Amino acid sequence: MAELDQHEGEQDIEKKIEETRQRFKNEFLQDSTEKYDSRDVERLQTDDALVEGYLTWRLYAVDDALKMIDESLQWRKEFGLNDLTESSIPKWMFETGAVYLHGYDKEGNKLFWFKVKLHMKDNKTITDKKKYVAFWLERYAKKEPGMPLTVVFDMAESGLSNIVSP
Repeated sequence: MAELDQHEGEQDIEKKIEETRQRFKNEFLQDSTEKYDSRDVERLQTDDALVEGYLTWRLYAVDDALKMIDESLQWRKEFGLNDLTESSIPKWMFETGAVYLHGYDKEGNKLFWFKVKLHMKDNKTITDKKKYVAFWLERYAKKEPGMPLTVVFDMAESGLSNIVSP
């Protein structure tokens, strides 16, 4: 009996994934194909886990998932996420050691570390810092698709100067 329920649940998820893809194509791609990076649209059409991730985050409400997809794909294009490479990020950001992936938590999730003491708030470098974090998250998502990540803020030896502007 449990197997039957699980099978029906999987069919429901498959239907939601297909509905989400079809509605995205009909409601969001009809107006403009320039709104999104074509690589993201292609991935949305072929990667079930990606669509299921959006649905999961929005508790399987297709309308809410579509809004999230629209906003995130626009942000990804504006931010140039698909084109971020190590060479497009200032070298000094890698050298500080302020943000990095290392180790696993007790559930086996990769750890994403922020060493707060190495962060100095500077409005001139905020965009580079955002791209640096996005670079690491994107790199992990490609290497370990669908796998959770645990974010750790190492606050040792940090203070207000690391968080607020002077």
